[in-house]
Amino acid sequence: LAAWIEQHQHDRADIADKLGIDRRHLDHIAREDRRPSLELALAIEKLTKGEVPVSYLVLIPKHSGD
Repeated sequence: LAAWIEQHQHDRADIADKLGIDRRHLDHIAREDRRPSLELALAIEKLTKGEVPVSYLVLIPKHSGD
């Protein structure tokens, strides 16, 4: 996700807003510190037009706080 954001020169705050999450949560997901919920993973896949697929996002290791 971080690579997609950088490659397309998106603003993280705008992406977070489009996904309905706060910037901090997006940062955790982008750094692969946290796995998104399935619902959020689907929203990310849709927003990125499949460039960041759900199948990739579910491989992020589960965080103890998830």
